Amino acid sequence: MDSVTELVGIMESLLFSSGEPVGLAKLSEAAGVDEKTAKSLLGRLSESYADPGRGLELIELNGKYQLCSKLSYRGNVMRLRKDLGGKVELSQASLEVLGIVAYNKGITKSAIERIRGVNSDSIVARLVDYELVEDAGRLESPGRPMRYRVTEHFLRTFGLTSFGDLPPFEMLEIYGGAKGADEGAGPDGEPEPDSGDDQGMEKGGGGQP
Repeated sequence: MDSVTELVGIMESLLFSSGEPVGLAKLSEAAGVDEKTAKSLLGRLSESYADPGRGLELIELNGKYQLCSKLSYRGNVMRLRKDLGGKVELSQASLEVLGIVAYNKGITKSAIERIRGVNSDSIVARLVDYELVEDAGRLESPGRPMRYRVTEHFLRTFGLTSFGDLPPFEMLEIYGGAKGADEGAGPDGEPEPDSGDDQGMEKGGGGQP
């Protein structure tokens, strides 16, 4: 077997067995090659998936690499996930919170609630369970509240390569002109209970949802 072909196979095996995004340094170390060579091998692997008869693609997530099912087969994967009981649904309220977290790295629950004017405890907890949101450490302020950010699984789910791929969005209207949600006041009014059951999104396994 050609040595390059074998190395490409090794790279594919490493990515497949991981199931999670892997950095270039770890891949090169595991394959026994330098990072420049590893990058070249990943390019060859990615090209091999260009064949329409292949069901996978190599994606880059924040400088890490992962094998995923092709977006064009998303409907088929969703049907399988549903049959296997892997369905995850998001309500409009959950999508709203997810958007707020995505555009405000390290935001606290109290800040989310000031923006929405609604209690969001259960929604944030649900998004954490779905691995779309994770804790980003605690804020250095009285009470040291937990901060939240979106995850790499969020990127995979919405077909983004990095957090920089989020479309431009002006948050000033939501903040009512305030620059910082944790310092500025949000919408007035009493909190309302979370609305409805989640609906409308499948959770992907190692690939597209």
